[in-house]
Amino acid sequence: MAEPFDGRGNVEIAEGHFDAATVDINQAITLNPKLPEAYYGRGLLKKAKGDHAGAMADYSQAITLNPKYAEAYCGRGNLKGAKGDMDGALADFNQAILLDPKMPQAYVGRGNVKNRKGDIDGSIADYTQAIVLQPKDSTTYVRRGMGKIAKGDSDGAIADYTQAIAINSNYAVAFGVRGIARWSTGDMDGALADYNQSLALDPKNSEIYLARGDVNAVMHNWPAALADYRQFCNLSQTGQDYPRLCIYLIRCRTGEREAAGKELSAYVAARKNTAPGDWSGKIAGYLLGSVTEADLFAAAGAADSKGAEAQTCEAWYFVGMRKLLDGDIKAAIDYFKKCVATEQEKNVEFKMAQSELSTLGS
Repeated sequence: MAEPFDGRGNVEIAEGHFDAATVDINQAITLNPKLPEAYYGRGLLKKAKGDHAGAMADYSQAITLNPKYAEAYCGRGNLKGAKGDMDGALADFNQAILLDPKMPQAYVGRGNVKNRKGDIDGSIADYTQAIVLQPKDSTTYVRRGMGKIAKGDSDGAIADYTQAIAINSNYAVAFGVRGIARWSTGDMDGALADYNQSLALDPKNSEIYLARGDVNAVMHNWPAALADYRQFCNLSQTGQDYPRLCIYLIRCRTGEREAAGKELSAYVAARKNTAPGDWSGKIAGYLLGSVTEADLFAAAGAADSKGAEAQTCEAWYFVGMRKLLDGDIKAAIDYFKKCVATEQEKNVEFKMAQSELSTLGS
């Protein structure tokens, strides 16, 4: 009989004994090549081992043998989504839900697809239904919270992240994203506390060092901000341009302008950047004196309309910082005010300009 081998294989999958499970489930298929559960189990094993094409074939065979196999549709939907076949994934999740309306993982999967397709309201609705069916799944609260952030509902997101943490107090990601949400509401102390806890749980998360560095910089905690930006650069080989600019500014304002210039110049010379226009390179050039203010603003406006608004906000801030470092306080205040006037509230530079104005009494 095939079923005992399949049953033992499923137990071995649950225990993480994948090699033993593979032997048992293959034996089940040999004994009964029309047993859909065995193909589904083998699909799980292949997915766990990174053989997504093999897993896809096994899920499809399980569906062929049993067209009402909801779990197989859900498994195949996840694989299609991972391959970028959003329409195919959506069709599989819809079928899984039609067959079993009480399967939380199908709603989560469909919510993920809707999110990637830009249907944020639809994704939130699916995550909510998954939570109704499985209220102790902390990851679904985080997913829904991210959807709420995308809709501008920071308070709702914070509530979801807080619930995720209540379920799993060791959930580093939940602390990290709650810190980001708190930062967006202006709660610097709360954001800092969450970033600290996130890093205590996961000290290798480079993005949280970057986020904490931004908070520390806005709060003018210069040594802490400098340490965070450097740690980000130590952990991440990509995305260093803006942290390097911040390192330069912090070192300048703490009396190391010459050394800061040498460090930034060495970084720019060694980096490889093929981005159109190399905007961050233009900023570095301006701070180091090789790009004029007029050329910087011209480059800022050369992007598409949305990008131009964000880059213009950044230009006002970095020019203001150079004025401040040069001792031209009046001009610096004027530029910081123009940065804030762009209303690019999601930009770190917007918040930093606000902080500078507060410090300068303007």
